[in-house]
Amino acid sequence: MADFPTHAQKGSNGEVFNHLGAFLLGKVGNPEGMKFDPDGKYGDTLAAMLKLYQRASGIEVDGHCGPQTQATLFHDGFNFKRFASISYSTNMFLQPDGRSEYWPVRTGR
Repeated sequence: MADFPTHAQKGSNGEVFNHLGAFLLGKVGNPEGMKFDPDGKYGDTLAAMLKLYQRASGIEVDGHCGPQTQATLFHDGFNFKRFASISYSTNMFLQPDGRSEYWPVRTGR
């Protein structure tokens, strides 16, 4: 089985990012009155919310959801891999080098 993607950034998409946005709304609120639209897209609002969370958590502020951010989210009660795994659809994680990785990886029918 493939390994869980270690990175997600703006341009990623899938149901897991709706869950992440809802979690971040509860933690840091909505930055500058931006509207969080649970459309499954990792866009400007989610990146801004993630930066606020990173700053408040004392970790690198880049708006990306890499290993350090995923570990901090897990510590705070958001299991990124679990939410990605229970999604009804496959989530796409855009990697820093431009590749796309998918989770869960579904094989067969």
